[in-house]
Amino acid sequence: MNNRLTGGETMLTHWVELNYMKLLLKHYRKQAGLTQNRLCEEINISWKYYQRLENGTRLPSLLMLEKIAAALKVKVSDLIDG
Repeated sequence: MNNRLTGGETMLTHWVELNYMKLLLKHYRKQAGLTQNRLCEEINISWKYYQRLENGTRLPSLLMLEKIAAALKVKVSDLIDG
């Protein structure tokens, strides 16, 4: 039974991370005065991919977080935990 609880906690943790990160991505992008399209042009990624990050359906790699953070002029930690 503990395995099921751990799996559920893992899924819940993942869901919380995605939803919190999507809010932070949108917040910092808007704070920087950038549209999704403009940010994507700056970091050379597809708009569709970035849209999935902001919608919380994808979790970015650390390398992608570094690119986004640099473009938004924030620290990676800001995008992870506000």
